[in-house]
Amino acid sequence: MVTNLNQMATVMNRGVFTGDIYAPTKAEMQALRREVQALRAELSKYASGRFTFQISKGKNGE
Repeated sequence: MVTNLNQMATVMNRGVFTGDIYAPTKAEMQALRREVQALRAELSKYASGRFTFQISKGKNGE
């Protein structure tokens, strides 16, 4: 998901520098914002679970 987001940002930035006439609509930007928020939430859940796993693994001496 992050790779796709990065690729979209690269294309949009390239258009800015090359004078491309594409300009995302407000709705497109809002949809992208919601997607980024969802990705952040998923990453937070993953990181929290990973941290909990590492802590519990350390307590068991494994």
